[in-house]
Amino acid sequence: MKMIDDCLPDMYVKSVYDIDYKKLYDDGIRYALFDVDSTLLPFDNIDVRDEHLKLFDGIRSLGIQTALYSNGSYKRVKPVADKLNVKFVASAHKPVYKGFKVIKEMFDDKCEPVNTIFVGDSLLVDMLFADKCGVKKILVDYIPDDGFNIKGKVVWLIQVAMSKALEIKVFHMVKNTICQRANSFFILKIFLSEILIYDIIVYRVGRLLNRGG
Repeated sequence: MKMIDDCLPDMYVKSVYDIDYKKLYDDGIRYALFDVDSTLLPFDNIDVRDEHLKLFDGIRSLGIQTALYSNGSYKRVKPVADKLNVKFVASAHKPVYKGFKVIKEMFDDKCEPVNTIFVGDSLLVDMLFADKCGVKKILVDYIPDDGFNIKGKVVWLIQVAMSKALEIKVFHMVKNTICQRANSFFILKIFLSEILIYDIIVYRVGRLLNRGG
């Protein structure tokens, strides 16, 4: 089904450090967008470390421009962007797509979907948003936070459920038509339930609790 397929990544790696940026450059990638929460840092954490600085310096040295695109608040994202010396968009409301011009404005006129990647930890938010942008989608594992954060835990639970649904879908791709239809209906119910839960808890209750995303 298209709704599920739109959330599938083009590439999956364990973390941002496992991505072969040299190969991406050789393949024509010149711009890289990164989610912040649970992708670069634990949720609501602004502790940018030397390994982060080295990573971004290394990416830029290859000739790939970098930026942050986060649902987190301006107050939360700006300190991270400043330390990494990159431009950013905060309170982005992913997976809502506001037009590629928003991304282009952070880079330059040569920035196009075909030469841009988006790196994130969420299927339902990051990969779906990247699909709407038309850019290459790279999924990394969720970075758990140290403490108990309601919003972060809810996102993690949704991510696990979504991943399981996708695993079932892939498995049933080799089954007969009847099984495929039955499974597709099952996945659709899970997917719609996750959208409802995410909207109610993460965007509404979560924003009240954490003022970010």
